[in-house]
Amino acid sequence: SFAILFWGLASWNWYEWHMDGTWGFVLERGHEYTAPVWVSEFGASVRSEFWLNTMRYLSARDVDWAFWPLNPFKWKNSEFVNGHWQTVDPPVKQNDTWGLLADDWMSIRYPWALQDLKAIMASPSTWMPNDYPCSRMVSSECGG
Repeated sequence: SFAILFWGLASWNWYEWHMDGTWGFVLERGHEYTAPVWVSEFGASVRSEFWLNTMRYLSARDVDWAFWPLNPFKWKNSEFVNGHWQTVDPPVKQNDTWGLLADDWMSIRYPWALQDLKAIMASPSTWMPNDYPCSRMVSSECGG
């Protein structure tokens, strides 16, 4: 419907404006403030609007990046309790739901993420916001 289309465009326009205003402007060539940018430690556990906008922005600006994290586990060594950080001792091993690898260290936890990331690895990238990420029934790359 028109409302859904309008919201999608408005959402992307806001995201693009926000990123350009906070750090993307330094990618513009020929200015005193021009600088290389490396985006690191981003990820998601769902193919959300945030993820799709991030893929679109990184692709459109040909931004270099590193995905966070590869490993399927994380160590919890502190937690925020009643407004203060407290140490967790001994640290507790936890599932990292943003990790690219699944618990077996061989499978891909989120095949859609790998497909999207592969599309923005090349320069210039080939990712398109309307791409369907993959089908487990069709592609072995999707864990099928």
